[in-house]
Amino acid sequence: VISGKLSVPGKHDVPLGDMVVSLLDADTGKEAAYTSTLADGSYSIANVSPGKYTLEIPQANLNARQLIVRQKPVSQLIPYSEADPVDRANVNFILEHL
Repeated sequence: VISGKLSVPGKHDVPLGDMVVSLLDADTGKEAAYTSTLADGSYSIANVSPGKYTLEIPQANLNARQLIVRQKPVSQLIPYSEADPVDRANVNFILEHL
């Protein structure tokens, strides 16, 4: 499972619900999975196969809300292990208004 949160920091962190988060294969750039954030800005992508991935927010989502990505999570490596599934939590995006 890869999970995290989208927010706009400030006096009161503003969560960003109903935003698409795409999981892309780091080598090919092809979308492996996607999900939408909940009202609190959290997201979760389950059943991720071993590999190296990047997370993206489609530009259309950012444009619609007049946002830019201030801090993007680094690529996530999901190693192969049948006995010990790997979870990546707190893979967060920090956004700001244009």
